[in-house]
Amino acid sequence: MRVCFGIMSDVGCKYALWSRAECGNMDLGTAHPDRYPVNLSSLVYLDLDNSGIFALDTGVFRRVTRLRTLILRNNMLQILPHSLFSDLYELEDLDLRSNKLVSLTDERLFRSQNSLRILDLSYNKLITIRQQVVLPLQNVQILNLTYNPFICDCELRLTMMWCDLRDIDTLATCGSPCVYSGLSWTLLKAADSCKNMQIPNVLNTTDGATMLEMQQNKYEITLLIAGICVALILIWCSVVGLYVWKKLSNLCRRGRKNSIQGYS
Repeated sequence: MRVCFGIMSDVGCKYALWSRAECGNMDLGTAHPDRYPVNLSSLVYLDLDNSGIFALDTGVFRRVTRLRTLILRNNMLQILPHSLFSDLYELEDLDLRSNKLVSLTDERLFRSQNSLRILDLSYNKLITIRQQVVLPLQNVQILNLTYNPFICDCELRLTMMWCDLRDIDTLATCGSPCVYSGLSWTLLKAADSCKNMQIPNVLNTTDGATMLEMQQNKYEITLLIAGICVALILIWCSVVGLYVWKKLSNLCRRGRKNSIQGYS
Protein backbone atom coordinates (compact mmCIF):
# COMPACT_ATOMS: atom_id res chain seq x y z
CA MET A 1 0.00 0.00 0.00
CA ARG A 2 1.33 3.42 -0.97
CA VAL A 3 -0.11 6.62 0.47
CA CYS A 4 0.80 10.25 -0.15
CA PHE A 5 2.61 11.08 3.07
CA GLY A 6 3.31 14.82 3.09
CA ILE A 7 0.99 17.79 2.70
CA MET A 8 3.24 19.39 0.08
CA SER A 9 4.77 16.23 -1.33
CA ASP A 10 3.49 13.99 -4.09
CA VAL A 11 5.91 11.22 -3.15
CA GLY A 12 4.62 8.13 -1.40
CA CYS A 13 5.90 5.98 1.45
CA LYS A 14 5.47 2.31 2.24
CA TYR A 15 3.33 1.70 5.31
CA ALA A 16 2.97 -1.36 7.50
CA LEU A 17 -0.05 -1.36 9.83
CA TRP A 18 0.21 2.45 10.04
CA SER A 19 2.98 2.12 12.59
CA ARG A 20 5.91 1.65 10.22
CA ALA A 21 6.85 3.97 7.35
CA GLU A 22 9.70 3.48 4.88
CA CYS A 23 10.33 6.67 2.92
CA GLY A 24 13.86 6.04 1.67
CA ASN A 25 15.22 7.37 -1.63
CA MET A 26 12.95 10.41 -1.64
CA ASP A 27 14.14 13.92 -2.49
CA LEU A 28 13.05 15.95 0.53
CA GLY A 29 15.81 18.58 0.77
CA THR A 30 14.87 20.89 3.64
CA ALA A 31 12.34 19.27 5.95
CA HIS A 32 9.91 21.21 8.12
CA PRO A 33 6.65 20.40 9.94
CA ASP A 34 4.37 21.61 7.11
CA ARG A 35 5.97 19.45 4.47
CA TYR A 36 7.75 16.69 6.28
CA PRO A 37 6.09 13.24 6.03
CA VAL A 38 5.48 12.73 9.74
CA ASN A 39 1.77 13.36 10.18
CA LEU A 40 0.83 10.02 11.73
CA SER A 41 1.01 9.95 15.51
CA SER A 42 0.84 6.14 15.42
CA LEU A 43 4.30 5.78 13.83
CA VAL A 44 6.91 3.89 15.84
CA TYR A 45 9.34 3.31 12.94
CA LEU A 46 10.39 5.92 10.37
CA ASP A 47 12.99 5.26 7.68
CA LEU A 48 14.30 8.28 5.74
CA ASP A 49 17.41 6.64 4.32
CA ASN A 50 18.98 8.50 1.38
CA SER A 51 16.27 11.15 1.16
CA GLY A 52 18.43 14.12 0.17
CA ILE A 53 17.84 15.83 3.52
CA PHE A 54 20.30 18.65 4.21
CA ALA A 55 18.34 20.48 6.94
CA LEU A 56 15.77 19.66 9.63
CA ASP A 57 13.57 22.30 11.18
CA THR A 58 13.03 22.45 14.93
CA GLY A 59 9.84 20.62 15.92
CA VAL A 60 9.74 18.50 12.79
CA PHE A 61 9.10 15.35 14.87
CA ARG A 62 6.51 16.84 17.23
CA ARG A 63 3.66 14.73 15.79
CA VAL A 64 5.45 11.38 16.00
CA THR A 65 6.22 11.24 19.71
CA ARG A 66 5.84 7.44 19.80
CA LEU A 67 8.82 6.84 17.51
CA ARG A 68 11.17 4.12 18.68
CA THR A 69 13.31 3.87 15.54
CA LEU A 70 14.41 6.80 13.41
CA ILE A 71 16.70 6.28 10.41
CA LEU A 72 18.33 9.37 8.89
CA ARG A 73 21.41 7.77 7.35
CA ASN A 74 22.88 8.62 3.95
CA ASN A 75 21.72 12.23 3.93
CA MET A 76 23.56 15.58 3.98
CA LEU A 77 22.93 16.83 7.52
CA GLN A 78 25.63 19.16 8.83
CA ILE A 79 23.87 20.62 11.87
CA LEU A 80 21.30 19.20 14.30
CA PRO A 81 19.08 21.82 16.03
CA HIS A 82 19.34 21.45 19.80
CA SER A 83 15.60 20.69 20.18
CA LEU A 84 15.34 18.39 17.16
CA PHE A 85 14.67 15.24 19.22
CA SER A 86 13.10 16.92 22.26
CA ASP A 87 9.67 15.25 21.72
CA LEU A 88 11.03 11.74 21.12
CA TYR A 89 11.11 10.37 24.67
CA GLU A 90 10.51 6.76 23.56
CA LEU A 91 13.25 6.70 20.91
CA GLU A 92 15.46 3.60 21.19
CA ASP A 93 17.36 3.48 17.89
CA LEU A 94 18.75 6.56 16.11
CA ASP A 95 20.74 6.11 12.89
CA LEU A 96 22.66 9.19 11.68
CA ARG A 97 25.33 7.32 9.78
CA SER A 98 26.85 8.75 6.60
CA ASN A 99 25.90 12.40 6.96
CA LYS A 100 28.18 15.45 7.16
CA LEU A 101 28.06 16.25 10.86
CA VAL A 102 31.18 18.08 12.06
CA SER A 103 30.69 18.50 15.82
CA LEU A 104 28.14 17.86 18.57
CA THR A 105 28.52 20.47 21.30
CA ASP A 106 25.04 21.44 22.55
CA GLU A 107 24.17 19.60 25.77
CA ARG A 108 20.44 19.91 24.99
CA LEU A 109 20.58 17.74 21.85
CA PHE A 110 19.82 14.37 23.50
CA ARG A 111 18.24 15.56 26.74
CA SER A 112 15.02 13.58 26.03
CA GLN A 113 16.75 10.37 24.94
CA ASN A 114 17.04 8.50 28.21
CA SER A 115 15.52 5.45 26.48
CA LEU A 116 17.98 5.46 23.59
CA ARG A 117 19.92 2.18 23.27
CA ILE A 118 21.55 2.48 19.84
CA LEU A 119 23.16 5.60 18.35
CA ASP A 120 25.05 5.38 15.05
CA LEU A 121 27.20 8.39 14.13
CA SER A 122 29.71 6.57 11.95
CA TYR A 123 30.92 7.85 8.56
CA ASN A 124 30.42 11.53 9.38
CA LYS A 125 33.02 14.32 9.66
CA LEU A 126 32.94 14.58 13.44
CA ILE A 127 35.99 16.11 15.06
CA THR A 128 34.54 16.48 18.54
CA ILE A 129 31.66 15.40 20.79
CA ARG A 130 31.35 17.10 24.16
CA GLN A 131 30.74 14.92 27.17
CA GLN A 132 27.70 17.02 28.12
CA VAL A 133 26.03 15.91 24.87
CA VAL A 134 26.12 12.20 25.72
CA LEU A 135 25.45 12.48 29.46
CA PRO A 136 21.65 12.07 29.08
CA LEU A 137 22.17 8.75 27.25
CA GLN A 138 22.14 6.67 30.40
CA ASN A 139 20.79 3.53 28.70
CA VAL A 140 22.79 3.59 25.48
CA GLN A 141 24.46 0.24 24.74
CA ILE A 142 25.81 0.78 21.23
CA LEU A 143 27.51 4.02 20.18
CA ASN A 144 29.16 3.70 16.77
CA LEU A 145 31.73 6.45 16.07
CA THR A 146 33.86 4.76 13.42
CA TYR A 147 35.25 6.66 10.42
CA ASN A 148 35.25 10.14 11.94
CA PRO A 149 38.36 12.41 11.94
CA PHE A 150 38.31 13.18 15.68
CA ILE A 151 40.73 15.70 17.15
CA CYS A 152 42.06 13.81 20.16
CA ASP A 153 42.35 16.58 22.75
CA CYS A 154 41.37 17.18 26.38
CA GLU A 155 37.77 17.98 25.41
CA LEU A 156 37.33 14.66 23.64
CA ARG A 157 39.05 12.80 26.47
CA LEU A 158 36.07 13.47 28.76
CA THR A 159 33.71 11.85 26.26
CA MET A 160 36.05 8.89 25.79
CA MET A 161 36.25 8.35 29.55
CA TRP A 162 32.45 8.47 29.85
CA CYS A 163 32.17 5.72 27.22
CA ASP A 164 34.98 3.71 28.80
CA LEU A 165 33.33 3.73 32.24
CA ARG A 166 30.21 2.21 30.66
CA ASP A 167 32.15 -0.39 28.63
CA ILE A 168 30.92 1.10 25.37
CA ASP A 169 33.29 0.25 22.53
CA THR A 170 32.81 3.06 20.02
CA LEU A 171 35.70 2.03 17.73
CA ALA A 172 36.53 5.73 17.45
CA THR A 173 39.96 6.72 16.12
CA CYS A 174 41.99 9.92 16.06
CA GLY A 175 42.22 12.02 12.92
CA SER A 176 44.72 14.42 14.48
CA PRO A 177 47.32 15.19 15.72
CA CYS A 178 48.97 13.49 12.76
CA VAL A 179 51.20 11.34 14.99
CA TYR A 180 48.05 9.68 16.38
CA SER A 181 46.11 9.48 13.11
CA GLY A 182 44.33 6.14 12.79
CA LEU A 183 44.94 5.14 16.41
CA SER A 184 42.14 4.38 18.87
CA TRP A 185 40.96 7.33 20.93
CA THR A 186 41.54 5.19 24.03
CA LEU A 187 45.14 6.48 23.97
CA LEU A 188 43.63 9.47 25.78
CA LYS A 189 43.29 7.34 28.93
CA ALA A 190 46.77 8.40 29.96
CA ALA A 191 46.28 11.22 32.50
CA ASP A 192 48.56 13.74 30.80
CA SER A 193 48.37 12.64 27.17
CA CYS A 194 45.83 15.23 26.08
CA LYS A 195 47.88 18.02 27.67
CA ASN A 196 50.96 16.96 25.76
CA MET A 197 49.09 17.05 22.47
CA GLN A 198 48.70 20.83 22.65
CA ILE A 199 45.65 20.88 20.41
CA PRO A 200 43.10 23.68 21.02
CA ASN A 201 39.62 22.58 22.06
CA VAL A 202 36.92 22.80 19.40
CA LEU A 203 34.22 25.16 20.64
CA ASN A 204 31.63 25.19 17.89
CA THR A 205 30.56 23.79 14.56
CA THR A 206 31.90 26.74 12.56
CA ASP A 207 35.39 26.45 14.05
CA GLY A 208 35.34 22.69 13.53
CA ALA A 209 34.26 22.97 9.93
CA THR A 210 36.93 25.61 9.27
CA MET A 211 39.65 23.43 10.79
CA LEU A 212 38.55 20.40 8.80
CA GLU A 213 38.42 22.47 5.61
CA MET A 214 41.95 23.77 6.27
CA GLN A 215 43.21 20.20 6.67
CA GLN A 216 41.53 19.16 3.43
CA ASN A 217 42.92 22.20 1.57
CA LYS A 218 46.42 21.44 2.86
CA TYR A 219 46.12 17.89 1.57
CA GLU A 220 44.85 19.10 -1.83
CA ILE A 221 47.72 21.63 -2.12
CA THR A 222 50.24 18.89 -1.31
CA LEU A 223 48.78 16.69 -4.05
CA LEU A 224 48.87 19.61 -6.50
CA ILE A 225 52.52 20.37 -5.77
CA ALA A 226 53.41 16.69 -6.10
CA GLY A 227 51.59 16.55 -9.46
CA ILE A 228 53.45 19.62 -10.74
CA CYS A 229 56.80 18.13 -9.67
CA VAL A 230 56.05 14.88 -11.48
CA ALA A 231 55.02 16.81 -14.61
CA LEU A 232 58.25 18.87 -14.57
CA ILE A 233 60.33 15.73 -14.18
CA LEU A 234 58.58 14.12 -17.15
CA ILE A 235 59.13 17.24 -19.27
CA TRP A 236 62.80 17.37 -18.31
CA CYS A 237 63.23 13.68 -19.15
CA SER A 238 61.54 14.26 -22.52
CA VAL A 239 63.82 17.20 -23.35
CA VAL A 240 66.94 15.29 -22.33
CA GLY A 241 65.79 12.25 -24.27
CA LEU A 242 65.18 14.33 -27.40
CA TYR A 243 68.60 15.97 -27.06
CA VAL A 244 70.35 12.61 -26.69
CA TRP A 245 68.41 11.16 -29.63
CA LYS A 246 69.49 14.06 -31.87
CA LYS A 247 73.13 13.68 -30.80
CA LEU A 248 73.08 9.98 -31.52
CA SER A 249 71.40 10.58 -34.89
CA ASN A 250 74.09 13.10 -35.87
CA LEU A 251 76.85 10.71 -34.83
CA CYS A 252 75.30 7.93 -36.93
CA ARG A 253 75.08 10.20 -39.98
CA ARG A 254 78.70 11.26 -39.59
CA GLY A 255 79.74 7.62 -39.19
CA ARG A 256 77.95 6.61 -42.37
CA LYS A 257 79.41 9.59 -44.27
CA ASN A 258 82.95 8.74 -43.16
CA SER A 259 82.44 5.13 -44.16
CA ILE A 260 81.30 6.15 -47.66
CA GLN A 261 84.27 8.48 -48.08
CA GLY A 262 86.65 5.76 -46.92
CA TYR A 263 85.36 3.35 -49.60
CA SER A 264 85.74 6.06 -52.23
